[in-house]
Amino acid sequence: MRIRIGVLVAGEPPAELRGRHAGYGVMTEQLLRAEDPELEFVRYEVRNGEFPHTIDDNDAYLITGSRHGAYEELPWIRQLAQLVCEIEKQRKPLVGICFGHQLIARALGGVVEKAAQGWGVGVHTATLLAPAPWMEEQTGDFSLVVSHQDQVLRLPERAELIAGSTFCPVAMFRIADHVFAMQAHPEFSREYSRDLMELRRELIGVGQIDAGLESLGRNIDSARVARWIVEFLHRALAPGS
Repeated sequence: MRIRIGVLVAGEPPAELRGRHAGYGVMTEQLLRAEDPELEFVRYEVRNGEFPHTIDDNDAYLITGSRHGAYEELPWIRQLAQLVCEIEKQRKPLVGICFGHQLIARALGGVVEKAAQGWGVGVHTATLLAPAPWMEEQTGDFSLVVSHQDQVLRLPERAELIAGSTFCPVAMFRIADHVFAMQAHPEFSREYSRDLMELRRELIGVGQIDAGLESLGRNIDSARVARWIVEFLHRALAPGS
């Protein structure tokens, strides 16, 4: 099945890193194409006011990460939240990563704030609590790169928690079989995470950054989570679903 995904690009790497690393839209496309080379992508620079003409322009949608907060009162964030509500109402498949995860939750009635835990950086591990039908696993942990200080503190009413950790209780959630969202960044490489942490050393703190850098030696389950996303899309768009 050939799937056309509208990638709603909500942010880019800091200017200091753009010469060495691809943008968030490209990172995400590379991650998913490695699992399904037939996927098609159309990028929309939503932070610059570029949106799909109609929801039916694409089979599914994905919202990337961003330096912005889902609660910020910016025109493009308000418009993106409205689009999320329309996509969800029509049960179009929708994936959210980091900011995307938070924006989906907030747009649909959840609560997003800066977490008391502070910044999460480096490789974090979450536990599967209620795996979705498109996951091969029924239990266990998975590890991904994270970079955030905001968190979903309360899920929307119809959302189901998939995975969590002590640091990030709402690490992954779904709504039925058409919304799949995660706090971590399966698209981030070790190299990008390292460079981003080094850039933010003074902002976040030396001790926390050093611990985050050390964590990059751990296993990262990006390919595994990419398979979950691709399987989610295929199941959601299968005839009769």
